Amino acid sequence: MRKRYLICILIILVIGGRGVFKYKQHNIVKENLVLKNEIIQEMKKNKSVDFSKITNFDFEFMYVFTPYSVPEKVFNEDKVKCYNSNFNIELCDDINMIAFVKSNKFVEYVNIPRKYIDFNKSVKFKKGEAKLSIDNENK
Repeated sequence: MRKRYLICILIILVIGGRGVFKYKQHNIVKENLVLKNEIIQEMKKNKSVDFSKITNFDFEFMYVFTPYSVPEKVFNEDKVKCYNSNFNIELCDDINMIAFVKSNKFVEYVNIPRKYIDFNKSVKFKKGEAKLSIDNENK
């Protein structure tokens, strides 16, 4: 009787652990490469981007992270749910990361080379303010 009880508990733990793992894997956001290419093409063509028009998804806030930033720290401070454990931005100095958040949930991101968009510090924009343009003189 005791062996059956122990085996049942072990089976429940294994199934529960797999369920949690699958849930976290399902919620990891991958870089949106299509959006990345659209942003780069728009910057080349018009030297500006209105993110509320170029995105095909809804968002409330847009974050721009500079090289070596730790997005998870900012997301934790703003109570944004994010299941990604790390991003390239933490290790690279040649990209800026643009992240999109809706209802306190991380929904999309792109890594844009600094030759297209470069910032001195990380910033957060509301959707209506999410417009960027290149200043060639003060790039």
